Amino acid sequence: MFFICNNNGQVVGYGQIIFNRGFYTIVNLGILEEYRKHGYGELLVRYLIDLCYRNSIKTVYIRVEKNNLKALSLYTKIGFREYQSFISWYKKIN
Repeated sequence: MFFICNNNGQVVGYGQIIFNRGFYTIVNLGILEEYRKHGYGELLVRYLIDLCYRNSIKTVYIRVEKNNLKALSLYTKIGFREYQSFISWYKKIN
């Protein structure tokens, strides 16, 4: 499911719920920079949670980087709790 958040017809953000490896997860969530700090992120996340509820989904996950303090603050405010921590690996290809 993919959703676009708008304000009077102007796209301000987007979000998606996917089912992957047995988990419903909110992914690709974003609010355009000029619309941040106006509550759109919270509205969009709460809307996605409500869609889960209306579709009998009992648990939803969201991924966030540990250093994304603004997102962590928002998700904590909404009621998300840390479930797992992931470590990312990379390899430079020369």
